[in-house]
Amino acid sequence: MSTDPRELTPKQLEANMAETRARLSQSVEALAEKADVKAQAERKVAEGKEQAAEKLAQVRDQTVEKLVQVKDQAVEKLVQVKEQATEKLTQAAENVTQVKEQATENVTQVKDQATENVTQVKEQATENVTQVKDQATKKAGQAKEQVVSTWQDLLHRFQAASRPVQVTIGAAPLALLLLIIVRRARG
Repeated sequence: MSTDPRELTPKQLEANMAETRARLSQSVEALAEKADVKAQAERKVAEGKEQAAEKLAQVRDQTVEKLVQVKDQAVEKLVQVKEQATEKLTQAAENVTQVKEQATENVTQVKDQATENVTQVKEQATENVTQVKDQATKKAGQAKEQVVSTWQDLLHRFQAASRPVQVTIGAAPLALLLLIIVRRARG
C-alpha cells in the first residue's frame, strides 16, 4: 500500500478517512471527558459520600457494640456482688442459728458464751454486709464512671461531627432502645 494519497484508490481513501475520523472521534471524546471538571467533581463527591456513610455505619455499629458490652459488664458485676452478699448473709444466718441451738441446750453454762458468740456473729455479719455494700457501691461507681467516661467521649465525638453525621448518630440510641425492648419482649 502506498502512502502517497494521490496513488490510493477511492476505496482506500475512504477507508483511510473513516479510520482518521474514528481516531479523531475517540480523541475528541477523551478531551471532552478530561475537560468535564464538574462530572469529575461529582464522581469524587459521590465517592466521598459513600466512604463517609460506610465509616459512619462502622462507627455507629462499634458504638452500639461498646455500649452493650459496658452495660452487660456492669450487670454482670452487679449480679456477682449480689450473689456474694446473699451467700455471706446466708452463712451469717446459719452461724446465728447454730449459736441459738447451743444456747438452748446449755443454758447455764453457755448463756454468757452464746451471747458473746451472737454478738460476734452479728458484728461479723454487719461487717460483712458493710464490706459487701462498700464493694457493691465501689463497683457500681466504677461501672458508672466507665459508662460516663464512654458517654463523654462519645458526646465529644458527636459534637465534633458534622450535622448530617450528628443526625445519623442520633438515631442509634433509638435503635438500641428498640433492640432492648425486643429482647425483653422475647425473653
